Amino acid sequence: MHFLYSGFGNVTLRSLTRRLRGCAPLLLLAWPLVATAQVAPLIANLGARQNIDMDGRWQVIVDPFDTGFLDYRSKPLQNNNAFFKNHKPGSKSELVEYDFDSSGQLNVPGDWNTQRDTLLFYEGSVWYKHSFDYSKPAHERLFLHFGAVNYRANVYFNGDELGEHVGGFTPFDFEVTDKVLPTGNFIVVRANNARGKEEVPTTNTDWWNYGGITRPVTLVRVPETFVQDYLVQLEKGSTRQIKGWVQLNGPQPLLKHFRRMPQATRNLPSRVAQSYGLRKIPSYIEWR
Repeated sequence: MHFLYSGFGNVTLRSLTRRLRGCAPLLLLAWPLVATAQVAPLIANLGARQNIDMDGRWQVIVDPFDTGFLDYRSKPLQNNNAFFKNHKPGSKSELVEYDFDSSGQLNVPGDWNTQRDTLLFYEGSVWYKHSFDYSKPAHERLFLHFGAVNYRANVYFNGDELGEHVGGFTPFDFEVTDKVLPTGNFIVVRANNARGKEEVPTTNTDWWNYGGITRPVTLVRVPETFVQDYLVQLEKGSTRQIKGWVQLNGPQPLLKHFRRMPQATRNLPSRVAQSYGLRKIPSYIEWR
């Protein structure tokens, strides 16, 4: 987890350390709240994986007053009036005041400003909904990946909240392995580009405030244990050796997927060590 430090003014390292020590109990209390904001760590090298494209025409509902998100006390809705439930009335007497199936559509990826004249200057919430079927093979995991949503995204899957992401230019993903169904899956996203004093852009800005799901949406298929991230680079100060690490996600170590490269084994260390979930790779070990 990374913290952006701004607010202590000009202080020395020693005084900053003392202040942070005083904040330690608060940081420990806040840790679970912050750590669960994104359900899954980001998966790297998306283009080299087995992906299912979710782009295309998505159903949308424009919600300028957040009536599908908040009740009259500005508390988050959890009943069937919440748009992310995608609820269908059970009888003619049941009042449901939204319907994705009869709503308009927008292209994903794409901003809403240039797709409808009425949304050119719109700032607020737009709900997106996409349905799909998927029969998940055994021993497979599934992640829902967003390239970017501007600016704030609340993401739901089959009527359950996955999480929230803030920031219009960064990717994020959620694991949906245990939520996906053979038929009738639906993704709902509340995209909100409302400006704020502490947001980007702020209330007074000099660039166009686009809104929407502006980059691709993808279902990422991976095995139960997979390479989540990796790095390979030259050893510092050397032009003959490389070093790197592989971050694994899952229950199995996957050491059987590493093999020796005899042509590169001269005078090199011969062990593979694990530290903090990162598997260090000696120069003569190739992952494939």
